[in-house]
Amino acid sequence: MEIHYNFTGPGDLNRYPSKTLATSHTNFFLRAYVYFSEASPPATLVGKKLFWVANSNDPNDGWQVLLSCLQKIGEPNTLYISCGAQTTNQNGGGSGSWAANDLSTMVRDTWYSLEIELQLNTPGVSNGVYRVWLNDAQIYNSSNRDLRWDDTRAMQYFRVG
Repeated sequence: MEIHYNFTGPGDLNRYPSKTLATSHTNFFLRAYVYFSEASPPATLVGKKLFWVANSNDPNDGWQVLLSCLQKIGEPNTLYISCGAQTTNQNGGGSGSWAANDLSTMVRDTWYSLEIELQLNTPGVSNGVYRVWLNDAQIYNSSNRDLRWDDTRAMQYFRVG
């Protein structure tokens, strides 16, 4: 799948391809090639989800894991990569969130290979795996993560962009 996306500002944040997965997935690997074209400096911080994996397409019910980039004020050509997870479980059970910010940077007008690997944790046990590679260099590796806390639902949905 090839996606061309102009990362230009808040008015362009709601276009993305998505896919509903089989309900039994607990492991996920995705490789994408990304390119951010030149843009004018924003007046505010501009953030964009690169990958979003969740138990459903409703961000208000369940868990979600994401990889995102952020363009900071005064740095129009640098994009900072961050990752994290959160849960807003309306089916009972625990909730929480975590983030790892500024893992690496990307510059505009350059193609990048970006990969993520997820292995969901056993519900209630911090044994999930989250790994990120940028141009074949690992920039994040955590093997003791809560990705869905004590929620038993598996991966059912992902979107790019």
